[in-house]
Amino acid sequence: MEISSKKWFDHIINEFDIRDKKKNYCTEYINEIQKLQEYQVECQSNKEEITKLNDNINKLYISLGKKQSEIEEQKDINKHLNEELKEKNDIIKYLENMKIQNENEIKKLNQKDIDNKNLCDKKNDAIQVLQDEILALKLELTKTEEKNEALKNENEIWVKQLKDQANKFAQLLNEQNAIVESSKKPNIGGNSNINFKTDDAFGSNITHKIASKIPVNLYSKITTNGQVNCMELSNDAKHICVGIDKKLFIYETEIGRVKVSLSGLVKEVTSVCFNSNNSLVLGTSFDKSIRIWNINGSSKDVLTGHTNKVSAAKFSIDNNIISCSQDRTIKLWNINSGSCDTSIFTHSSCNDLDLMDNSGNLVVTAHLDNSLKIWDMHNKKLIQEITNIHSSPVISVKTSPTGNEILSLSRDNSLKTLDIRMYNTLLTFRDDNLRTFNNSQNACYSSDGKYAICGSGNGSIYIFNTFTNKKEKVLKQSR
Repeated sequence: MEISSKKWFDHIINEFDIRDKKKNYCTEYINEIQKLQEYQVECQSNKEEITKLNDNINKLYISLGKKQSEIEEQKDINKHLNEELKEKNDIIKYLENMKIQNENEIKKLNQKDIDNKNLCDKKNDAIQVLQDEILALKLELTKTEEKNEALKNENEIWVKQLKDQANKFAQLLNEQNAIVESSKKPNIGGNSNINFKTDDAFGSNITHKIASKIPVNLYSKITTNGQVNCMELSNDAKHICVGIDKKLFIYETEIGRVKVSLSGLVKEVTSVCFNSNNSLVLGTSFDKSIRIWNINGSSKDVLTGHTNKVSAAKFSIDNNIISCSQDRTIKLWNINSGSCDTSIFTHSSCNDLDLMDNSGNLVVTAHLDNSLKIWDMHNKKLIQEITNIHSSPVISVKTSPTGNEILSLSRDNSLKTLDIRMYNTLLTFRDDNLRTFNNSQNACYSSDGKYAICGSGNGSIYIFNTFTNKKEKVLKQSR
């Protein structure tokens, strides 16, 4: 009984243990069930969220479809833009090429503008010359009107003198005819001594030494890189000074090689000149100055004072300089001090000058009013004005080697030699093809005075004989 009770107690205990265990198991299951219920609740809420997410996903798919459509449209737009960009790039390349071409064209136009400006300056100088010429012509017209009255009064006197001379000539002709008739008769009185004597314009016997010769073939040719404006041969004939554009070039005559190049003038050269011992050379210019160099090329001095183009200048024997200008003045310069000692107003623009003596006391000038004028530089006065020689401006004047004649060249396409004591015309040289082409053209004598030489606008050189008054030769180098 006791044992049974114990067993029963144990049994009860076991039952309780089992119950406790089951209870624990139930608790775990309950916890699990609660968790499952909570998970179910969560899943229920998640399901709602999933539904919402699905809705959002569907909306996103719809938006994605729209975006894809927009992307496709944008791709088409981008493709079109790329094509336009390519076209724009081609246009840009074309414009860049056009820009390069335009820049080159602008450079050409700028150079052309510079050339036109230089041409304009030349034309302005020419206009100034023409204005001076017009003024000179007005002055000449006034003088002509004044002289016209005097000429009318003198005309009657000249007519009377002409009649007297005609009567004398007729009487002389009768006497000569009588002599001829008597000479046909036999000579009874023995031999006659006949002496023929020829006098020149000044009454002295003519004695000429012919030293110069007319060239037959081209001796040498010098090619320059610019326009030749003027030139002069040195006194010893070893060098030629040539004015080309704005520079002077001294060539050795034997080989035609440049010895030295002289620069410093701002505008074109108008004349050049050596001094008596060939140690100095000068150049005059449109820039209104006279520049002097040593023969070795070093610059010596610059003379300024003229207010217009300096047409020409010459060295005197003592190295002073006499110049003439379009400003209607002649100036005497002291080369040591570089100052102007004498200035004479000429009333007409000067185209050229030459010295009538080595000292430079007597100077002859050529003028736009068709006249030649002889000046006493020492006393600053006009000795003689020679008019009615040419019908157009006189552009060149040279004194003969003998010093008793003047050679003048005019725009009327003629050369004349004049007696400097009687102031009248000795010879006139013309040719149908001889043309003076500007106011800077020159004529000259040969070294012995036998020939007068002049260039022409047609490229030829005309040589006239001052003894026979004939055209000796026309030199023209074939191109």
